[in-house]
Parts: sequence; structure tokens; C-alpha cells
Amino acid sequence: MTGYFFKAVAAALLAVILSGLFQRDNASMAMVLRIATGVLLLLFGAMLLQPVLEYLEQLAEAGDFQQAYLLPILKCTGIGIITQVASSVCKDAGEGSVASMIELCGCIAALFLSLPLFTAVLELINGLLGA
Repeated sequence: MTGYFFKAVAAALLAVILSGLFQRDNASMAMVLRIATGVLLLLFGAMLLQPVLEYLEQLAEAGDFQQAYLLPILKCTGIGIITQVASSVCKDAGEGSVASMIELCGCIAALFLSLPLFTAVLELINGLLGA
């Protein structure tokens, strides 16, 4: 899989170079190239994520790890990835303030999704203290 990663990075760098060349003569073609490259890289990232998810599922089953704990972690990871991509797109478009608000919303969403984990930790502490 790492070979595919390096090929994807090389293709992305090539797309950036071509986009820069097209920018002068055909700005719309450069934009289409950047969007297509972004979509392809997201699809590639999803392909890389599949084995990770399968492994985490096996780990949860083998360790009798409750999915109630695993699911918020995965959701927070997804929110982090989506937040990063959306923020980068906004920054590249010159919308730094919108990018900052996306990052803030992402942090709040991750915190909200972490509440079940905080509750589980609090219950564990109370159980250990006998309270």
C-alpha cells in the first residue's frame, strides 16, 4: 500500500505543476484539474482507511472492546479529517476566517462526540473509588 501512497503523492505534485501551468492560459481547466486531483486523493485515502477499520474491528472483537468506545474515536477521527480538508480548501480560496470557523466547529463536534468516553472514564473512576 505504501507504493500506492508514493504514486498518489507523485500524481498530486504533477497535478499541482500542471495546474500552475494551466492557470495562466486556462484558469477553468486548472480548477477542474485541482478538483479532480482532490477527489482522487480522497478516494485513495478511503481505500487506505478500509484495512485500518477492519483491523480495529478485529481488535475490538478479540479484546472484548465495546464498540461504544471505539465508535466515538472513529467519528472524531473522521471529523478531524473532514475539518482539515474543508479548512484547507477555504484557506486556498482566500477565506481564512471561514476556515477558522470550520476548525472551531470541528473541535466542538469532536468534543461533543467524546462525551460518551468522558462518561465512561468518570464511571470507571467512581467504580475504582467505590463512590
